Amino acid sequence: MNTGSASKLPTILITVLITAVVIIAGMYALGFVTSSSSDEVVVESISPTPLVSAGPSSKTPSISPVDTTGWKTYTNMKYGFELKYPSNLQYRENDKGALSLAIETREGFEVLSREYEATEGPPVFFQFNAGPMGTEFIFNPCDSSDVPRTLMTIDNVRAQRCEAFGLYSTLGIKFTKGEVVYKIVSDEYDGETKNIIDTILSTFRFTK
Repeated sequence: MNTGSASKLPTILITVLITAVVIIAGMYALGFVTSSSSDEVVVESISPTPLVSAGPSSKTPSISPVDTTGWKTYTNMKYGFELKYPSNLQYRENDKGALSLAIETREGFEVLSREYEATEGPPVFFQFNAGPMGTEFIFNPCDSSDVPRTLMTIDNVRAQRCEAFGLYSTLGIKFTKGEVVYKIVSDEYDGETKNIIDTILSTFRFTK
């Protein structure tokens, strides 16, 4: 047995082991070896996105209440009601079996006179009708079952309120008291005119 070779074997093994450790350590340092452990969890820190101020709200400005100082009063003794309307408007009425009350500007009445026979008919600013049940009046959105309706009160009387949007922005109101049916129509229910119409409606009062 060669004892010289046997005595050198531990030294060689130690040298090989040290060399392997140095090589592996160097590979880790240089990034050639990465951990493949499936249990490793990487948490990424994300900075919150800064909020940008949107500035003042862009809501539609509210319309100031209408000043009714100087408004005129229309009174109807037969059907027992009254309402107020702006002094720059006029009214015309026809009461042949039923009341047809129109409130318009002078120019509006001239347009009504010229275009009354038009297919679609001219727009009306404020049309108030009253008469016995079954009386036929001009078209009212509440006459159509296809138009959504809500409930409101006119001087403590329950009424149907309907809005239709097509060629015009049309408001329709329909209510009854006793044996009389009342219908209101406006084809100009939009913008500032809408505010005026609402104010006229708020002045309606039964007088009997």
